[in-house]
Amino acid sequence: MAEVITTGTELLMGKVVNTNATWIARKLSELGIVVRRITSVPDDLDEVSSCIREALRRGTDLLIITGGLGPSKDDLTAQALAEALGQRYVLNEEALNMVANKLKERGLGLTANRIKMARMPSKATPIPNPVGVAPGILVREERTLIIALPGVPSEMKAIFECYVLPELRRLTAESLVEGSLVIRGVPESDVASLIESLEVNKDCRIYIKTRVFKGGIEIYMSSFRQECYDDIREALMRVKEAIIKIGGIIVNDITMRRGPRR
Repeated sequence: MAEVITTGTELLMGKVVNTNATWIARKLSELGIVVRRITSVPDDLDEVSSCIREALRRGTDLLIITGGLGPSKDDLTAQALAEALGQRYVLNEEALNMVANKLKERGLGLTANRIKMARMPSKATPIPNPVGVAPGILVREERTLIIALPGVPSEMKAIFECYVLPELRRLTAESLVEGSLVIRGVPESDVASLIESLEVNKDCRIYIKTRVFKGGIEIYMSSFRQECYDDIREALMRVKEAIIKIGGIIVNDITMRRGPRR
C-alpha cells in the first residue's frame, strides 16, 4: 500500500494543477502498488510534518513526497521529514557533493541557500538528480519506505524513472492489467445496471468504473493480477455484446493493456 503527499501552497490555492500526484499514482498502479491516499499540504513545517506522521501511523508500506526540496525559505520538506521521524536535520556530505558538482557544471558556487538542498534527516540517503540540483531523499522508518522528490515535474520524473522505479520493482510481484470500452447512445444508469449484473471472477478483484466524458461513456476494468487479463477481456466482451443488443454505439472498441512484468 502507498500514500502520496504533495507539498505546495500554490496547489491548495488552485494556482497550479497537481500533475505530480496523478503521474506518480499512475506509475505506482502500473507496478501493482495500490495507492490508498493522496494528500496536499501547504508549505508549512508543522503541516508537512504532521501529514507524514499520520501516514506512518497508518502503517503505509510506501510514502512518496513531492515538493519542498529546493533552496527557498518555504522549501521545508527535508526538515519536516526529520522532525516527523525524530531524526537530526543535518548536512549530508554525499548530498553536498552532488549539489556542488551540479552547480559547478552551471558555473555556480555554493551559497547558504544552495547548501540547504543538501540538508536532510540524519539516517537518509540522497538520490541523484539527473536534471536539476536538489537531490531526492530516501529513508526507512520501520516498515515504511519514504522517498522525497523535488516538485519540479521534470526533476521528479527523472529521479523516479532512473532511481526509484528499479527499487520499487523489487518490492512487488504484482502488476496492473486493464481494459476499457467507450460507448454512446445508452444512459449511464443503464450501463451501471448492466455492469452490476455481470458475474466476474471474484479472485481477480476487478475494479470497474464508468466515466462520462465528451466522447461518450468509458467502461474501465482493472486488476492487479496478471492472470486476470482474460477475465477482464471476457467481461468487456459481454458488456459490448449487451450494449449492441440494446442499441448502443461502440465508439472505441475494447483496448487491453498489461503493466510491466517482473
